[in-house]
Amino acid sequence: MDDGMRRPLDLEVGGESKDHAAAGIVRGIGTLWESLAAVALDIGAVNDRLSRSVGQFDDLRRAAEEMAGANHEIDRTAGDAHGVADRVLAEARESRAALGRATTDIQGLVESVARIEQQLTGLSEALRQVSSVSQEIEAIAKQTRLLALNATIEAARAGEAGKGFGVVAGEVKALAQQTSNATAHIEDTVAELEKLIGDLVSETADSRERAGTVESSTATLAHVVEALQGGMEEVGGQIASIAAAAGGNLDRCSLVVDSVNLLTKDVEDESGHLDHANGKVSGLMTQTQTLIGDAIANGFEMADSVYVRMVQETAEKIGRLFEEQVTAGRASLADLFDEAYKPVPNTDPQQHTTRFSDLTDRLLPPIQEAVLSSDRNILFCVAVDRNGYLPTHNRKYSQPQGKDPVWNAANCRNRRIFNDPVGLGAGRNTKPFLLASYKRDMGGGKVVMMKDVSAPITVQGRHWGGFRMGYVLGGM
Repeated sequence: MDDGMRRPLDLEVGGESKDHAAAGIVRGIGTLWESLAAVALDIGAVNDRLSRSVGQFDDLRRAAEEMAGANHEIDRTAGDAHGVADRVLAEARESRAALGRATTDIQGLVESVARIEQQLTGLSEALRQVSSVSQEIEAIAKQTRLLALNATIEAARAGEAGKGFGVVAGEVKALAQQTSNATAHIEDTVAELEKLIGDLVSETADSRERAGTVESSTATLAHVVEALQGGMEEVGGQIASIAAAAGGNLDRCSLVVDSVNLLTKDVEDESGHLDHANGKVSGLMTQTQTLIGDAIANGFEMADSVYVRMVQETAEKIGRLFEEQVTAGRASLADLFDEAYKPVPNTDPQQHTTRFSDLTDRLLPPIQEAVLSSDRNILFCVAVDRNGYLPTHNRKYSQPQGKDPVWNAANCRNRRIFNDPVGLGAGRNTKPFLLASYKRDMGGGKVVMMKDVSAPITVQGRHWGGFRMGYVLGGM
């Protein structure tokens, strides 16, 4: 207990009325501490719940922010998709228009090819007529050659008188031959033209058939593009609806995030206020604890008095027992005051040994267990050295360590160094006794206000440590 916090009671016990009044004040101090302890526990419980709520609100805030982020991504993606859909729709419309123009051109080509095919058919017919006339001319030329031949023969018979007629007959014969040659050439030309026109008609018919196929395919493709355009228009409408819904949802998510942030801040503020109130109550408890210690030191009987006397008597007993071991040569002062704490391998939490650990294991259990079993409000009682080292704990807290560090921390508390403020205070206090208090979680959601009282242990005038007891007032 800090001397700066101690303000000794200035009560003159000069008469029965003053004794009665002082006793009433002291009892009031004890009651005040108990009330403050109850308030501190309630504040702690509420603050714990608020702390959990802060964590939950923080989780909720992160979830809301993640949801808002996801909705923002949906909104962005929907906007991108809407833009893509618009571009595809525009391209589909352009493709449909281009296909319409191509279909019109192909239809014109089919009609043109059909007209050419008809014209070629007419030309072929005209060539056949030319061939027929040529054949008739050839027949006439043959007859003319025969007549010329007969005329030549008759002119020869007529002698000199038929000489002029023979010349005419020769010219007629030559003309007939020329005519025959010309008709033969015409026939050859007509035959070649008919072959070329036939091939051209065949190719034109094939082109017309292919153009018809292209026209049909183009028409089918136009229907597909038209259907695609309709589908894209529908998809574009749906994407626009999604984008609008995502935008609205994003606004709502932003509102939720803002609301959660506001709630989180409110809860954090309330938790901060409770922390402040808890600090004030803890300060009042410390001052009240100081007054209780002063009252006990001045001979007033308090609820804690019995435990103070118990630790003082036990500390004195342990000091004498240690001195007897030194006197008997079973231990040296160097052994008892050994501070070379050797870590025990493979322990979690870490345990340590010293040169006096085995000695305390042999000497302290009977003393400590007797004190522990004497009052159901006592939760533990142990001897600790000046550095908070606890060599030998109560048997129920001295189990062999297992694989679970959490279980070990609760059940294997021997050989441990407890250098927290209360633990160090108990080991280093040299005043007749030291009172402290702190909250202790008993499991199952139950928290109690633990009281801690200790008294110094001395060996041949040297301060070895302290005997420390943890207890609760009024039971659990």
